[in-house]
Parts: sequence; C-alpha cells; structure tokens
Amino acid sequence: MTLALSFLLVIAMTLIAEGFGTHVPKGYVYAAMSFAGFVEGLNFLSRRLKTSRERDSTARTHATHLH
Repeated sequence: MTLALSFLLVIAMTLIAEGFGTHVPKGYVYAAMSFAGFVEGLNFLSRRLKTSRERDSTARTHATHLH
C-alpha cells in the first residue's frame, strides 16, 4: 500500500512539475520506482524469513517440552 501511494505521489509531482514547464527526466522517475520496488521486495523477504524462523522456534520449543 505504501509503495502504491509513493508511486502516485511521484507521478503527481512529475505532472505538476511538467505543468509548470519544468522537464523531469523519466529516468529519475523509473529509478525511484525501481528502488522502491527493490526495497519492498527486501521487506517482503525479511518478513517471510522472520515468520518462518518464529514458526520453527515455536515448533522446537513445543517439541522440547514434549520430551
């Protein structure tokens, strides 16, 4: 959701700047969106690994209490 909002904000600012006659190179827009997508991908992997680790540690804790 944050990524979508950031994307809309970048597009809006680009359109406003170009409306005032300032040329914004599209490479800047694409670079910003690519960086945001890359960071979001890292956050996704981080959350997935954290959830996996928590699940594994919970399973190990329950297994040691059963023995």
